[in-house]
Amino acid sequence: MRQWILGAGKFCLLRRGQSIKVWRMEQESHHVSSEQLTAADWEEVCCPTCGTGLRSRLVFRRIDGHGIRLCSGCGLMFVSPRLLPDKLAAIYECDHDYEGPLFENFGYERWKREPAFNLHSTTSYTVKAMLIDLVSVYLEPKARLLDVGCGFGLTVLEARQRGFQADGIDISQHRLRIARERVGLSLMQGRLEEMHFADATYDGVILWDVLEHVHNPLEILREIRRITRLGGYIFGQVPNWRGLTNRYKTFLNRHGFARKQFKHFGIPNHVFMFDEGSLQQMLAKCGLNLVYCRSWSKLKYHMHPPFCKRWFYHVLEQRKLTDYITFVGGNEAR
Repeated sequence: MRQWILGAGKFCLLRRGQSIKVWRMEQESHHVSSEQLTAADWEEVCCPTCGTGLRSRLVFRRIDGHGIRLCSGCGLMFVSPRLLPDKLAAIYECDHDYEGPLFENFGYERWKREPAFNLHSTTSYTVKAMLIDLVSVYLEPKARLLDVGCGFGLTVLEARQRGFQADGIDISQHRLRIARERVGLSLMQGRLEEMHFADATYDGVILWDVLEHVHNPLEILREIRRITRLGGYIFGQVPNWRGLTNRYKTFLNRHGFARKQFKHFGIPNHVFMFDEGSLQQMLAKCGLNLVYCRSWSKLKYHMHPPFCKRWFYHVLEQRKLTDYITFVGGNEAR
């Protein structure tokens, strides 16, 4: 197995058994410069929905070794080769430079009105409120909710404010510590598939900006179906490779007009990118029905966007042409 890696400011060829410093790309913010990577830290995978029976085509290969492939069966875009889960987990623990000052003197009312929180989806009150608005369409107050990949617990906080019995789970010790010490929430640390919840524990499960990160999406979705009651729902958001901006950036990268090495895919953190068809087929394989699907835009991070932008993005969202897909899956049959 050979892969091109950027190291020491130049290209080098990585052969099995050799080790190098992990890449440091000037325009990338995610790296673990102190680790040593070998060819054994990477894995080749196929489409999780279609398996090995159908071939995928290579869309782009980055100079650090990541390959972006498109499944010819369901239309799922995925990374192969990719870093192993433990290597990726180390990156998540390092990716929190902006968070410290933001949560000083945290309070619910301050969070609602402070513009600084709305600069990023993980902290935006506007986004969390709209998510719980969506949950409220399908579930009554006092329903039991689980937020998988809860981060700082802000979605859990808003859900509890609305009367839901909400729990949260995340793999990041750092973010859960902030949730405990600054936000005042006691949440669970670990991986969902290792928690062993009882069957039908929850009425709904939130999987927001998570499915694109996990290496085992079918296992996660099947576990969510198991712990969700019959008639319950899963609420999620995933990147949309058919979004206009994503397709434009893909074109620029593939034809050599950009030097950002498919940065819009979110590598190395993201390993999947969806469209409506691939999302529907993955959910169906896990026994879930796609009952709602619409794209969302980053405009929702802003507290008071101008009317012309609201109108323009509303049109794009209706046609699923923005860069994220919001969906609801139903656990309607066993």
